[in-house]
Amino acid sequence: EVYPGTNTCDSTQYYVVEVTDLPSASLSYELCEGDSLFFRGEWLIGGGVHDVKVSVLDGCDTLYEVTITEHQPLSIFDTLQLCEGDSVLIGDNWLSKAGWYYDTLPGDLCPVYSNILVGILENSYTDTLITLCPGDSVLLGNEWVKEPGEYIHLYNNAIGCDSLHRSLVNLIAMPPPPDYIVDCEALEVQVWINATPSWEIEWSNGDTSLQSTYVDKDTAYLSLSADPDCVVDYQLTLPSVPDIDLPFILRDTIVQKGSNFSLELDLVAAEWEVYWSPSSLFSCDTCLQTNLYVEEDVRVEVFLVHISGCTYEAHFQVKAEAASQIYVPNAFSPNDDGVNDYFQAFGNKIKINSFKIFDRWGGIMYESDGSSPSWDGLTAGKKASTGIYVYMITYTDLNTGKEKVISGDVVLIE
Repeated sequence: EVYPGTNTCDSTQYYVVEVTDLPSASLSYELCEGDSLFFRGEWLIGGGVHDVKVSVLDGCDTLYEVTITEHQPLSIFDTLQLCEGDSVLIGDNWLSKAGWYYDTLPGDLCPVYSNILVGILENSYTDTLITLCPGDSVLLGNEWVKEPGEYIHLYNNAIGCDSLHRSLVNLIAMPPPPDYIVDCEALEVQVWINATPSWEIEWSNGDTSLQSTYVDKDTAYLSLSADPDCVVDYQLTLPSVPDIDLPFILRDTIVQKGSNFSLELDLVAAEWEVYWSPSSLFSCDTCLQTNLYVEEDVRVEVFLVHISGCTYEAHFQVKAEAASQIYVPNAFSPNDDGVNDYFQAFGNKIKINSFKIFDRWGGIMYESDGSSPSWDGLTAGKKASTGIYVYMITYTDLNTGKEKVISGDVVLIE
């Protein structure tokens, strides 16, 4: 380059120009598909190599070679099986229903698209009917059960879900023991049992009903059976049924007033209870053998209770009569003064059969078979001499019916 000078001379300046290559740089970036890169004031889109020239005011331009590697987003497909009633946390949501669920998850570079199909597995429900015999039990879970009712147990089934098992336990009721009642008039024993229809009944006499009858048996056997294989056996001891005729044993009777009258019932004491009335008149009012003290006419009652439960009542009349008595005076004076003019016997409940008077040598002075004999002191129509005479009287005791003889001395006084 020539420049004019001040002294009219030109000045020449020489330049040496050197051209250097543009500075360059290579850069690599990884982007997700669809993303863009803002680089040095320029948006770079898509994968591949991008040339970017950057100019500066005080220097040379810079050429950048930007390589963008584009990555596809990751999509995840999964299947979840939930048990009925369960739930799962996906993202910020708890899921408990069947269907597709979508979520975007952060990845190392690109987001991860989660696609989850949720399926619901139903819990299993089962029922079992169990029938127990009286006294039996069954193991349910870890528990021995012997009472009727509904029992629920939770298990895990083959797929890991809950298995709800309901056991319905039915208990065949144990009937009360058989019982009996004695028919005292029919002389038989009626037996019965209060069993439900689930029981089959068989008595030892062949009857299959709830009730049966036994005659002249001391034992009854009963067998009960029911499903499943329930068996209950009973042995019932039956009482003997008495057959007695109290009116024949106890009859009206007559006893001597003030005497003890013995009573005895020919019965087995271990089988009977006896109650006499009026109790105050008996030496033992609850004994089979006792004595009755009689002062006056009385109605005697007896009440008997047999171990079978049979009861019997009877009564009879006891008539109390005064004791037979005979009175013979020891002297008389047949002088017609109206006082003790006759020698005679006085009595109560007696009948005189024979009345004899003897002298001291055994001679008969007077004799009579009448019911009211009396001696007036005459023998063969003549007055007997004063002195001592012997009498002998034969009479019948009207209470007992027995004949008795009494003898003694009597003095004849003028």
